[in-house]
Amino acid sequence: MKLRFLLLLTALAFSGAQAQTQQWITRYNGAKENIDRGNAVATDASGNIYTGGYSFTKGEGRNAVILKYNASGALQWSTLYNTTSDKTDEVKDIAVDSAGNVYVTGVGNSNYLTLKLNASGTVLWASSYNGLGQDYDEAVDIAIDASGNVYVTGRSDRDEFVNINYDYATVKYNAAGVQQWVSTYNGTGNLDDRANALALDASGNVYVTGQSFNPANEDAVTIKYNTAGVQQWIKIENRGFGDDTGEAIVADASGVYIAGESFNGNDYDYVTYKYDLAGTAAVWSPVFFNDGATDRGVDIALDSGGNIYVTGRSETAAGNFYDITTIKYNSTGVQQWKNVYAYSDGLDDRPSALTVDAAGACYITGRVATAGLTDNLVVLKCNANGTTQVWAQVYNDTGNLDDSGLSVALTGSSVVIAGVGYAGTATQNDILTIKYDAAAGTQQWLQRFNGTGDNTDRPRKLFVDAAGNSYLAGYSLQTGTNRDVMTIKFSPAGSILWSQIYNSLINTDNVDEGFAIIADNSGNVYVAGIADNDYLTLKYNSAGVLQWAQIYNGLGLGFDEALSIGLDPAGNPVVTGRSDRDATAVINYDIVTIKYSAAAGTVLWTATYNGASNGNDRPECMTIDAAGNVYIGGRTIAGATEDALVIKYNNLGVQQWASTYSNIFGNDRINAIEQNNNNVYAAGFVNNGTNDDALLLKYNALGVQQWVKTFIDAGEERFYDMDSDSLQNIYVSGRTYTGSDFDALTAKYSSAGVLKWLSKYNNGPDDSGNDIAVDCAGFVWTTGSSLNGSADDVLILKYNGKNGQQVWSSLYNYTDNLYDQAYDVAVRGSGNTNKIYFTGSSESVAGQGDAFMSLYQETSPLLTITPAGSTVCAGTSLYVQGASLGSFVWKEGSTILATDTVYTIPAAVTGTHTYTVQWTSGMCNTSASKTVTVIPPIQPLVTGGTDVCQNGNYTYSVAPIAGTTYLWTVTGGTIVSGQGTPTITVHWTGSGGQSVTCVQTLP
Repeated sequence: MKLRFLLLLTALAFSGAQAQTQQWITRYNGAKENIDRGNAVATDASGNIYTGGYSFTKGEGRNAVILKYNASGALQWSTLYNTTSDKTDEVKDIAVDSAGNVYVTGVGNSNYLTLKLNASGTVLWASSYNGLGQDYDEAVDIAIDASGNVYVTGRSDRDEFVNINYDYATVKYNAAGVQQWVSTYNGTGNLDDRANALALDASGNVYVTGQSFNPANEDAVTIKYNTAGVQQWIKIENRGFGDDTGEAIVADASGVYIAGESFNGNDYDYVTYKYDLAGTAAVWSPVFFNDGATDRGVDIALDSGGNIYVTGRSETAAGNFYDITTIKYNSTGVQQWKNVYAYSDGLDDRPSALTVDAAGACYITGRVATAGLTDNLVVLKCNANGTTQVWAQVYNDTGNLDDSGLSVALTGSSVVIAGVGYAGTATQNDILTIKYDAAAGTQQWLQRFNGTGDNTDRPRKLFVDAAGNSYLAGYSLQTGTNRDVMTIKFSPAGSILWSQIYNSLINTDNVDEGFAIIADNSGNVYVAGIADNDYLTLKYNSAGVLQWAQIYNGLGLGFDEALSIGLDPAGNPVVTGRSDRDATAVINYDIVTIKYSAAAGTVLWTATYNGASNGNDRPECMTIDAAGNVYIGGRTIAGATEDALVIKYNNLGVQQWASTYSNIFGNDRINAIEQNNNNVYAAGFVNNGTNDDALLLKYNALGVQQWVKTFIDAGEERFYDMDSDSLQNIYVSGRTYTGSDFDALTAKYSSAGVLKWLSKYNNGPDDSGNDIAVDCAGFVWTTGSSLNGSADDVLILKYNGKNGQQVWSSLYNYTDNLYDQAYDVAVRGSGNTNKIYFTGSSESVAGQGDAFMSLYQETSPLLTITPAGSTVCAGTSLYVQGASLGSFVWKEGSTILATDTVYTIPAAVTGTHTYTVQWTSGMCNTSASKTVTVIPPIQPLVTGGTDVCQNGNYTYSVAPIAGTTYLWTVTGGTIVSGQGTPTITVHWTGSGGQSVTCVQTLP
């Protein structure tokens, strides 16, 4: 007779993905920068009118603008020109040749910008000049000769030192825009020298005037260059009392004329100079004009008879208001007449420009102040004998704020003005071009150019606190101040609790921007970024009130920007960024890291990293561990290329180690850094000689490289961000070129560097993952962009962290089907609730992005452990119930036992044990625990008779175990009694092959 004992345990496997729902999305649309300004006007022989200036444009900030109108005022074309700069593109002066080609000069990307356009407004060439200091350069005047050569002059910074030391810089281009020569002038004071105007004579010689420090004060300096740019002579005018300047210049066959201002010991006078072309003598002694107090000459004109006209502003007594005063001198410098224009309100009236017609009548434009303390545009005409103002027209634009005429020109029997007018809050300042009848002053037409403006608000980084409040930092375009630092706090429900705009005190039109943000446990908010080319660190309290602002201007007193921020264990903020190390023109940024006290913003320490090549070093990311050690990832110059760089500082700012990684090709970079269990992981890319490969590195606590992993596809591959879980699994996001387009790339590596899974997302022509986070349940969230036709959509991807299966995806396209992109993702978990926050920029109008913040929420199933009983056998498997997609870790105390959905108790284990299972992300407090008594495996023994007779009754038993169920099975007989108990009675009916079996089951 065969006896058999079986012990069976079963468990059910539950499946089902957590569903995520969008809780809210909030958009932030700040003020609008919509200022347009017309600086210069010119006309051609056909009566067409050309205006140049600048216009704020969607997504591009300030652009140079050139407009062409026909004689009737119909716009023929408008051309916008944008360099890589968002703030400095501007036309300062304009000229037209006989073929209708248009030439403009000004500033673009902080350099001289000179353009030639054809009669249809197409840019034929663009030339820039970046001076010796590789810093700010601005051209202010332009002239063209009969051969189509172009001459421009202005100011150019000679070095990168903080002291102002501009030089005159005059540049000649040929008709094709090729630079022929540059001539500079640095005055004896080696300080601020500025050329204000230039003129040409019939032989192509160039005359430049302006002002130069001597070094006690300013002198009026006029220089002549020949056609090859060689200086022929220089005239320096110093009256001996203070500043003297040359503001405007004209030339004819008899000489060169300069108008400006000169200090007389008490106040300023108009001054007019005339030199012969050879520079051997002053044709006149300087002619001064004083009307009783301060007088300042601003422009000059010359008629065909050699008479000179100078206009400016003058006071009749100290403390009085300015009047527009115009003076005529004959060819020998004798004053012929004086004409004074005072607007009826008796406040300041100031001219900007003048011109003279063939009959000797002069036309002046500028602005007049009103009783409402705003300015109106003015244009006026004086007759040839200066005794009469033939007419004066004052224009107050519809917004009833400041308007001004800035340039004037003649065309046929008309006079045209270019300037600026305020039309109201919606459009702000517009470019005004106005045409008047020269005889009577009747306005013939007015055309305004209102550019699109720039209403961009762009977040750079987000942070979420433990209470579910979310914060973002970035920039917002503000009226009249360009980019300002934007900081916003959102409630857990998505409403804006407060928003703050920070505009650096010395900045009226430069770039301020927040790049990183964090909040402490008390709700104080810290922002790092840039303010007027210096580090900026801000602290706001929980109500959004600014507590302090710290500026750091580095050793080179040049460009500095803070790029990342974190908090040490005491809550002190640490910022890192790049800072120019010296004032040379060579680019040699250092990585400068600063710790401030949280209370007052006092500098606690500053650490500087300058690579071995003394080149351009830059951080891209930073993290701080629980001991206050600071880890920075970025790049450093090594010879002619860049190496990937990781630096560690201790809590006192002392460098512990710095490690670089490169292959033979260089140009490598770290984009993201993680510290986990004393190990440091860094992700980025490395160049392979043709393109980039994605890069992942691991270092131990001493900075020793443990392993390096690269991912290679069909082209360029890059990792942009990373996250980790409690098991030191590493998750990276980026993009990969698959042979035809880019796909978003997400991958998981173990702590040993083993690739666990890799997923590509291909929706449109180009997809990219910008940021990544692991949620409470171990799901992986990647965000970025996906190209949809001609514009990007916000891309959100969710992956199973265990196997890389894509669980869900979403594309966000605002109603206008324009550019939308996410920059950052953050995750907060509480209980079994996961909250996933996204921020980015979304266009509501083409080129004008709004900042947005969005929250998705998912509820993870509660975890349970089976089997349910409190007593189990060694060798029993425990199962987690609640979610089959997530990744889990089994622990007893702090000891990790397994990293799967099942844990099998070893055969040698006995006694009472408490087992806990939780999500591997380590961010959630959701877990399940079970205390069990583990007993040795049961050694079954059925006792009873084995020699039996047919039709006889026999008793069989097993050792009883408390709580156990019993299932008896009999072959060749029937159970008379006892089923479900440790003992049964069997009646045997068979004649052979009988058996009895008991299955004992523990609860």
